[in-house]
Amino acid sequence: MNEKKKIVQSLNDVELRFQEAQNKLETAKNNLALSSTKAKEIETQATPIVEQNRNKAVQFASTEIKRLQTAKTETINVEKQKLIREMRFLLTNGAVQKAIQKVKQEKSAINIQQKLIDQLLQDTF
Repeated sequence: MNEKKKIVQSLNDVELRFQEAQNKLETAKNNLALSSTKAKEIETQATPIVEQNRNKAVQFASTEIKRLQTAKTETINVEKQKLIREMRFLLTNGAVQKAIQKVKQEKSAINIQQKLIDQLLQDTF
């Protein structure tokens, strides 16, 4: 009879452990279902935030591109103005140099004419 009790007790223990395992399995299934539901909620909540952040990033990038294009255009314009001023200076300086040279040539020609006239007057008188 003692053996029969042991077998019954073992069966009861097995039954109890099986029931505990069943309860743990059911709890795990419920936790999985809750986790899955929570994950879907988080995904649903995160999607608009992600979209909003993406839109902000695109808008920021667009603004930066416009700012950089404006800066590029302004820099090009400043460099053009520098070149124009330099060209004007060079052209003006060149024109002044030519005018000075011409005046010197004309002065030299006048001096030669004056010497010729003086010589002629001297020879004549």
